[in-house]
Amino acid sequence: MRERMKKNEQTESQILYQKIFEESADAIAITDELYKIVQANLSFKELTGATSKDIAQLAPKKKVQTQLKSQNSSPAVKSLIRNSSASKGRSKISS
Repeated sequence: MRERMKKNEQTESQILYQKIFEESADAIAITDELYKIVQANLSFKELTGATSKDIAQLAPKKKVQTQLKSQNSSPAVKSLIRNSSASKGRSKISS
């Protein structure tokens, strides 16, 4: 019985976090350990102009800068990556 209650609490918690993720006004992207985006909320897609398909095709972070230079990515996506890289002391992408 205790395990069932604990499982129900976990399920409710997961539902709550998923709802927060989906409905947040903040742009949120979840990455795996190789920095590949595995999930992004609607605010992220609206901010970057990226579609779910675009996001799924992004390479791991090490390759993103090269990939963005060679593709017709939206300025918002380039800006997002540029700002992210700059804040971590990495080189900026030239526009």
